[in-house]
Amino acid sequence: MENVRGVLVLGLVLMTFSSLRGQVDSTFTGYYEDFNDSVDIQFWDPSLAFHDNGRPAFIVTREDSALKIEMAQTVFSDGQMYEFPDRTLDLTDYPRGSVRIKVEPGVRINGMEVEELSVNLTPYARIDSVLQIQHDAFRIILPADNTWRDIYFDWGPDDDRANDFSALSAFNLSTVSWPETYEAVFWIDDFRLGDQVRYVPIDSLIINIEGGSFQIDGIGQNVQLSAATVPENAMNTEVRWSSNRAHVATIDQDGLLTTHAEGIVWITAMSVFQPLLKARSMITVTNTSGITEF
Repeated sequence: MENVRGVLVLGLVLMTFSSLRGQVDSTFTGYYEDFNDSVDIQFWDPSLAFHDNGRPAFIVTREDSALKIEMAQTVFSDGQMYEFPDRTLDLTDYPRGSVRIKVEPGVRINGMEVEELSVNLTPYARIDSVLQIQHDAFRIILPADNTWRDIYFDWGPDDDRANDFSALSAFNLSTVSWPETYEAVFWIDDFRLGDQVRYVPIDSLIINIEGGSFQIDGIGQNVQLSAATVPENAMNTEVRWSSNRAHVATIDQDGLLTTHAEGIVWITAMSVFQPLLKARSMITVTNTSGITEF
């Protein structure tokens, strides 16, 4: 979501850039901030928006070597725009980003409490003095359970944006669900871009089934499915299971499939943190054991 109202001037001593402070129009292929040392909160304080009662849309503090962000959006497009006005990032060979995030319980959408928070990290380039979005990655849904998670954003797959990563200067960390507004407290750490990303993404998913056969005989049978990842050391391997014909078979989020009727059903395992990655398997349900001989 394009929102530049919160663009602020960089005044931050960055690990990647610390030895080059003062140089202009420098280009880098990566960026990393671990928040272990003091940072300029004015750079990480993302928005100038205020509510009518004077409460800022964002309150950002550094605590326990991380950033604590108290968000109360004024409009759905309020996001955290981090701009580097005197240098650019060339992420052509490394179009990716990652960040550690934990979300505290108590997230609200339009005043109603929910159990999750969606986030996106979007790259921008300044073209003719205007910030223009270059990619819009899938939003990642995070449970509000106060657990740290490393999340990964891959801008490699083409979308309907320009997809030019050669001169990026801003990145928007946003929670957008038009036209709702969010209230949440979340923390970020280990903010990485480009060649500084140390995340190991999933390349592919493979569905395995208990017993090895994708033909199940009998109604009311329970069979365990699992999703293997390539590479084996991939991070955040949680998947979301679904069935396209629930009257034939259903599957819970632990991968336990239950048969209900004869027929063919497609089971899908989708990566929770890389939603573009899916694996599908066809399962045939028969009921020969239920045939009565006359």
